[in-house]
Amino acid sequence: MLPGPHKQPAAPSPAREGRLCAFFGKMRGGLGSPPLVPPPIDWGLASVGSVLGLLSVAGVNQAMSNGLNLPLLLGSFGASATLLFGMPTLPPAQPRNVLGGMVVSLLSGLVWRTLLGARVFLAAPFAVATAIFGMQVTATLHPPGGASALIVAVMEPLHSIDPIVPGSLDFVLPSSGAPYANSWCIRNMLEDTMRDRFFHGGMLCISGMLGTVILLAVALVTNNFGPASKRYPIYWWRAPALPEPFEARCSSWVAPGV
Repeated sequence: MLPGPHKQPAAPSPAREGRLCAFFGKMRGGLGSPPLVPPPIDWGLASVGSVLGLLSVAGVNQAMSNGLNLPLLLGSFGASATLLFGMPTLPPAQPRNVLGGMVVSLLSGLVWRTLLGARVFLAAPFAVATAIFGMQVTATLHPPGGASALIVAVMEPLHSIDPIVPGSLDFVLPSSGAPYANSWCIRNMLEDTMRDRFFHGGMLCISGMLGTVILLAVALVTNNFGPASKRYPIYWWRAPALPEPFEARCSSWVAPGV
């Protein structure tokens, strides 16, 4: 039996090549230019503001450390400080986004921590995804909120573990003194009910909101130093349709003849 003719591979259709080219062409960029370097006064004000903001949070954390176990220095505050003091004119740095985004994100982390407990491999992605969805729906997108949701969802319970040997991976459960090498076991024992998980997550939410309010309060002061054109915030809840010139508002505050 004679072998049949060799079958040539089908050539890719022009339409498919066009779609692939268009898709990967989006990765070339070129639709905008990099941001300009800000003036030196902004460097100094941003640095001073971030130092004062985080120092205030750390000071309150130190003052409360003897009475309440509230870890105010959450990792997401570094990102919030970068936005508040380094890029105060962007929408994610406005009070609506800072406060609203943190509320949505912290509640998202709390919900998934309460529902899933020690299953952090599920709680982590769902908490962040829900936080992003909620911030977009409410127009309060604040990127550090995603980190806050992740922290609330996966952080160990407060007062949960104390190392018994420096450099060791063994830990002690405070209530019993028994050593455990697996922090998952500890979390399951300390948060075996939804009520416990809600309580521990709620304490982290309180920490997140308190630290956020402190950073915002410092930003309201430090971001308004410098030139008269430099002001913060751009808006509180929504941008006015026709913003009144700042100088006109200032003149209305001054009594006639003064």
